Amino acid sequence: MISRQKIFKSIDGGSTWTHIHSIKDSLLNIAAYGVDNAIFIAKGNKLFVTNNGSATLNSITLTDTRLYDAIFVSSTIAYAIGNKLWKTTDGGLTWTQIYDFGWTRLIHRPIF
Repeated sequence: MISRQKIFKSIDGGSTWTHIHSIKDSLLNIAAYGVDNAIFIAKGNKLFVTNNGSATLNSITLTDTRLYDAIFVSSTIAYAIGNKLWKTTDGGLTWTQIYDFGWTRLIHRPIF
């Protein structure tokens, strides 16, 4: 669970939550796969990725200033979206741009 600049974790099905990380960037969204893999989307162009249940977070910066959503389709494959569509095949450690929607004043917001 996220709350602005904090990440919380539950190990009892959501009955209790423990604060595990504070981040200076504003968090917008989270995508998770199982108990180990998660992508935290921060305002702007940052992702925070974990593959070990949030014991550590890796900060990833993409060339996309409007990131807002991500989805895992397996433990290693995930997609992130903003002005561009991104794909990872290593759990979020590296990302490849697969499409550029281009900047537009119209709101385009596909939801995974």
